[in-house]
Amino acid sequence: MAPSVSISINLVLALWVLCIFTHSTTMVVAAAKSSALELEAKALLESGWWSSNYTTNGSSLSHCLWPGIFCGVGGSVVKIGMVYGVHLGDKFRKFNFSSFPNLELLHLYNTGLQGSIPPEIGTLSKLAYLSLSMNNLTGNLPLSLANLTQLETFDISSNLISGSIPKELGNLKNLSFLDLSNNTLTGPLPSTLSLLTNLTYLSLNSNQMNLRTLSLAWNQISGFIPVEIADCSSLYNLTLSHNYLTGTISFDMSNLYLLVYLDLSYNNLSGFIPRTITHLTNLETLSLDWNQITGSIPMEITDCSSLKHLSLSHNYLTGNIRSLIGYYLRFLNAIDLSHNNISGDIPFELWDSPSLELLDFSYNNLNRNKLFIQFIPNGYLNCTPYTFIGNKDVCGDIKGFPPCIPNSPNSSPNNNKSIVHQIKIVVPLSFFLVFLLLGCIFLSRRGDMKTKSDSSEPKNGDLFSIWNYDGKIAYEDIIKATKDFDISY
Repeated sequence: MAPSVSISINLVLALWVLCIFTHSTTMVVAAAKSSALELEAKALLESGWWSSNYTTNGSSLSHCLWPGIFCGVGGSVVKIGMVYGVHLGDKFRKFNFSSFPNLELLHLYNTGLQGSIPPEIGTLSKLAYLSLSMNNLTGNLPLSLANLTQLETFDISSNLISGSIPKELGNLKNLSFLDLSNNTLTGPLPSTLSLLTNLTYLSLNSNQMNLRTLSLAWNQISGFIPVEIADCSSLYNLTLSHNYLTGTISFDMSNLYLLVYLDLSYNNLSGFIPRTITHLTNLETLSLDWNQITGSIPMEITDCSSLKHLSLSHNYLTGNIRSLIGYYLRFLNAIDLSHNNISGDIPFELWDSPSLELLDFSYNNLNRNKLFIQFIPNGYLNCTPYTFIGNKDVCGDIKGFPPCIPNSPNSSPNNNKSIVHQIKIVVPLSFFLVFLLLGCIFLSRRGDMKTKSDSSEPKNGDLFSIWNYDGKIAYEDIIKATKDFDISY
């Protein structure tokens, strides 16, 4: 009995100790939570963003009722969005960012912020939305921004931010919206931005950046080509191929006079080739193939005097190209205009392009030009048997031309018409003669059958075919056959 009582007492003591420990732990957690909330309220008050009239009044939740403050279920601040018209001035640096570990949104649009962006902003590890646009912020972008790995939207447009774009921004893998426009940023665009695979919006216009290369090929970018791209006056290379871009090529090219390489191929672009292409005097490569571009090739393309590679295949281009190719584009190395609706003669001026190495005019509506054959010697161009295939009346012995269908030595258009006329006469006459012959044969055979039938008709009966008389034998035939019933029979 005593051992049982001892076990019960020990069990009760253990449960009592456990309850005390649990209660103590709960109180510690509650105290820590209360302390964290009070710390948030204190940080808000000390920032100077709110009037001193806002106090906690002994309540740890009262700060959640302040203008622009949004708290979560546990009472911690998760969103700060200052109302329009609030002027914060240089108070941005007074904000204690480390006191808000659960902050997810910070929206300070047009609040009169001044000074630089505090590097402590990088302690907001849960921040997903950051908008500081339409303010007077200066200085460089802090490298600590790279710590905001949950950031999805970052907007610092319309400020006075200077310096270069830090390559550390490539760490923001969740970023989908990035607006750095209307600042005084300089320097190159860091290649690490290509790591932002979730990025759907990027604006860099109205800066002082000397962007040389913008290559966004082989992505899933959709929508229109932004017109702001025309502000990148230092651009040498613009590659947006293999995407899902739509709309027209509407950006103004007049400011892109340094552009050397332009590749917009393999998209869904439509409309015409812009006439502002006349300003691209340094352009060496133009690739617009595999789109839905219509209309004729503009005469302004002849102003691209440095052009070496021209690829416009697989579109819906029309019109004549004779006035475009040759003398004006004498430095061309490669021309691909295949799979369009281009018509007219093959320009004989191609002979004046001594550097031309590759030519593809296949699957158009081109005609053979006798002058072209006369001026282009066999083997002068690096043509394949498919260079002119799929065109109307384009054939010959020159390299690259499909072979012509053999004709008779004396064949000519007049002879061909004569042959057709003769066929129209001979064929019906042949059918008439055949039917006439068949009719004669039919009538002849019918007459023979009637004669045969008449000759086989019996007179008095056939002695050896008595069954033809249905069992009845003619009496006269019997008398004759037996010689009047002679005894010898």
